[in-house]
Amino acid sequence: MSFDLVSAVKALRNNETRTTFEVKSGLGKTTTDSSVVYPSELLAAFRGMFGSSRTYDFQLHQVLTVSSSAGGGVLGFTAISPSVASYGEWSALSALFDECKASSTSIRWGSAILPSSTASPFHMAVDEQNLNTDPVSYLSVYRIANSKNFTHPQCEGGSGMHKQTHRFASRSWCAVSVPYSTSPIGGFIGCWVYANGSLLPASTAMAIVSSITVGKFRCRA
Repeated sequence: MSFDLVSAVKALRNNETRTTFEVKSGLGKTTTDSSVVYPSELLAAFRGMFGSSRTYDFQLHQVLTVSSSAGGGVLGFTAISPSVASYGEWSALSALFDECKASSTSIRWGSAILPSSTASPFHMAVDEQNLNTDPVSYLSVYRIANSKNFTHPQCEGGSGMHKQTHRFASRSWCAVSVPYSTSPIGGFIGCWVYANGSLLPASTAMAIVSSITVGKFRCRA
């Protein structure tokens, strides 16, 4: 069935109609967003392929750049929920299935600066109840039970790369229309959070971050 799932997603993406539009915030900042529509007959055909008694795993990918602040600090997050993260696979998967939840997530932090005498300790963790909020401090990340530390930009063994994986305990299913829940903990709620313990060069691209989140999907009967 994994071949059928991949084929269905590819067919949907090849036949999508995407509309891009601008969104202006109250501060005058303009960003772009988009909506996607798929042929109804194609959706009906593919949805019938996936029985309601089975669940299907699928990887969701995103890549982003992390930069330091004007003061040389890094307090940031990488979203896990599709309502915040930029997953290229999500629009097709949310059209195929009714419910979803995350089972694991992994991240690769690749230094965007060369090793030098300027180094900073970092802590990184998954905050399972945080949707899209920066951590308040280095100490707040350190105190999360699954937190791990590394030194930027050298990282492990001078490789310039830090890798970390987190597996979620049992959580409830959520509708793909609202793919997260805080009470009870469910769906894709959570995000990677990270912070540095000493200052780095200001307003500089520090790392290229890629994450892969494995989600479970199913159709309702």
